Amino acid sequence: MCDQSDPKTAFKWALVGLPWAGPQKFTPPSDLADDWSEHLWRLGFRHHPELQELKLIPPPRGQQHPQNATMQWVGIDEPEPPPAVIPDVSSKEYTRNEQAAIAEQLYRDGVIPTPEPEMDKATVERTFNPADYTPSEVRGYLIGAEDRERARVLALEMTGKARPQILNDPRWKGM
Repeated sequence: MCDQSDPKTAFKWALVGLPWAGPQKFTPPSDLADDWSEHLWRLGFRHHPELQELKLIPPPRGQQHPQNATMQWVGIDEPEPPPAVIPDVSSKEYTRNEQAAIAEQLYRDGVIPTPEPEMDKATVERTFNPADYTPSEVRGYLIGAEDRERARVLALEMTGKARPQILNDPRWKGM
């Protein structure tokens, strides 16, 4: 809000949507509007609401800030436009099918980013360590393992517990 007793903000409310080139309007950046407001104050300008002929109608839609060019200066007696009504798209007002159609429109228009498809991800599994298992469990694992995995597990067993129940099994002699 503009403080009418502060020269930097006293006229800032009026320094929006200024007539510019043709139909274009100009709103100075905030720091420039501060300087202009103070300049007008130092020139002796003061606001007299009883003499005001125009009023500012804020933007009917979109962001409500001074850079939104859809605001308008209109006659002081012009009626205020009805406020924009944002629909309640909750399940109380719309069916799931209608909500899905609205969501699809928002995705298509880029308002809501399209969800990224789920990517298959690698999983890290704990490698088999024969020291954590009984000889019977290790032999069962080795029976179902591929040659390379079998060689890895047997090497761990040889440098670890070196249990004869595993190492002397004739199925993997020579590995």
